[in-house]
Amino acid sequence: MGIVSTSATLNQMHSKGKELVDALKKELEAQGHKASGRLYRSIRYKVEKRGKTISLKLFMAGYGWDVNNGQPPRDIPVSVIETWVRRKKIAVGKEIKKAAWAIKKTIAVEGTPTKGSFRFSSTGKRRGFVNIVLGRRRISIKKSFKQSFSVDMERTFRKLARDIDAKNPNLKRI
Repeated sequence: MGIVSTSATLNQMHSKGKELVDALKKELEAQGHKASGRLYRSIRYKVEKRGKTISLKLFMAGYGWDVNNGQPPRDIPVSVIETWVRRKKIAVGKEIKKAAWAIKKTIAVEGTPTKGSFRFSSTGKRRGFVNIVLGRRRISIKKSFKQSFSVDMERTFRKLARDIDAKNPNLKRI
């Protein structure tokens, strides 16, 4: 074990990681993006300690950035949209194919999110779930990491002073 204390920082990173994951999932769901639940379930965090570096990393399925940023008009296979229509319970039976083709044509013109997709959102937003969550918490995260780092540095200096005192019993403090 090294002389530098990192326990407060590691604890804070785990706490903030869990908080961010919960907030990202909540915002994603509020914006109406939970169809299969795959993106929702993919959101997670990891705290890594490598050498002198401690990192908090957030992960999600790759298409999460398409959901976050929206996409320009493009051609999407109708089968993909049919699956989505079923999950969202937009239509049933023979109406699924009709609804899927209508959505396909709309995405080809508007991109995503489409104007009609806002009805699934309780926030009035369909983009930026990551930006919103991180933006709201940026200052508090910085502050909490500074505080935990200060606690760790204080602990480190106290331990260092005790170690010096123990090895040098005749040393006088000024």
